[in-house]
Amino acid sequence: MDGYRGERQRPAPRDRLSESWSPDLWQKEKIDPDFVPESGGLYRRTLLTGGAALAVTLTMKPSDLGKLSPSPTSPDDTIVGQFDYDPEVRRTHRHMKGRYDIDFALGPEKGQKEILGRMPSLEKYKTTLRLTKEEMLKYPPDMIRKIGEGRGFETRAIENLSTTMRIAGMYDTDQREMSSFAPPLVPGKPAQLLINPRVSEGFQRQTLHHDLNHRLSVQLGNPQERDRKWIALHKKVSQNPYRRVSGDTGTKGVRADTPPTERYFLTKYASASPEEDQAVCAEWMLTPRLHAEFVRRRDNDPDEKVREILAAKYEQVIADYSEWSDGEMGRPFWDGIYRKGLEEKPIPQEKD
Repeated sequence: MDGYRGERQRPAPRDRLSESWSPDLWQKEKIDPDFVPESGGLYRRTLLTGGAALAVTLTMKPSDLGKLSPSPTSPDDTIVGQFDYDPEVRRTHRHMKGRYDIDFALGPEKGQKEILGRMPSLEKYKTTLRLTKEEMLKYPPDMIRKIGEGRGFETRAIENLSTTMRIAGMYDTDQREMSSFAPPLVPGKPAQLLINPRVSEGFQRQTLHHDLNHRLSVQLGNPQERDRKWIALHKKVSQNPYRRVSGDTGTKGVRADTPPTERYFLTKYASASPEEDQAVCAEWMLTPRLHAEFVRRRDNDPDEKVREILAAKYEQVIADYSEWSDGEMGRPFWDGIYRKGLEEKPIPQEKD
């Protein structure tokens, strides 16, 4: 090369958010944070070179121009993405909007009194965004886009999240801190998924799947039919297996990991209602380590009726997600999560 030793250029890494979905997409190499989806017209990489302000204003209505403040302590929640002045946040927002049509916001909405909490710090919000981006790879984009059809879909990060709403099947929920929440749908408003960035990273991953199940089961499923099916799964042991649940004074309500009273539930919280039972089973099956624990209980419980009920719930989750995803989240997808769970550290077992 005439004395010049050129360095071979490596091809730019692909962003997993830009790829066609496959059952093992979530297990592949790390997402390239610099990739911007080419589809959608407004999401062109070249528009970022003019500065952060230009990139942000492209996603804003003309009436909102001039409102955006870089202050994390006084955001204007009429604008989705108050931290978009940060390049990493801006890229992730654009990824998720382009692929899943999800909008992001921070802190409780103004003018309402039922959702309580505060604005998270930038660093905590960036962690929540990263976890959300990685876990969403488990879902086909079209499946998630259906959640917002006709109304929109918004994920809102609220630190110290709590609610004054009465949650179906629960006692003593008023103003208890929550890890996440899927509020009831309101006509004319987006479907929402609220996440508390204060909880651990592992639990944020887990609870995201729980409340996405609530959104999916309403938008793509039939809640009344779901309730009938899940009650019927317990017919060998009870005609009315679900009950309101509450914790003792020391725990201030049932925790997500409170052990069940009946072993055919994965947690005590799951025994509150068919809706929560389905969501708990789904979150466990979408979390590798918990998926392996689900299978262990399903296959090894000493009571045959318990094994049968857990097996029926396992198969029902697969059937539901296969239907909602038009067959894409079939058996190979779930087998991959189970195999990954076997590679991770097992959940410690309680001694008899």
